[in-house]
Amino acid sequence: MKPRLTALAAALLLAGAAHAGSLKSLPLDDTGCAKNLELQRGERYRIDGRAKDVLLVISEKVGFSVHTLGGKLLPVETRHVMDNGPPFDSVRAARLKKGRFVLNITQSGTASLICVHADG
Repeated sequence: MKPRLTALAAALLLAGAAHAGSLKSLPLDDTGCAKNLELQRGERYRIDGRAKDVLLVISEKVGFSVHTLGGKLLPVETRHVMDNGPPFDSVRAARLKKGRFVLNITQSGTASLICVHADG
């Protein structure tokens, strides 16, 4: 019985490692942003929050969800960007804390701007 349990545990560890290895890194520049990024449904990106409060902002109509590594879904809200006047664009944002998160793309599209930066 023990060899079966050992084999099962090893298989689960290997499957978890392969699943975690499928995460991509967002191609962010020095400012913590990426412009005109083509995102495909099903892609998964790793986000490392290095500050106490981190804000993930994605513009345009790209569907996404954000989860902790433990699988907890984080709320995503719509914000309006101001340019010294009425809102000219809207973005979807998720507030993150220090730690690691997974960005799941649920709808393909081109994000004209993605930023991950300290909030505050």
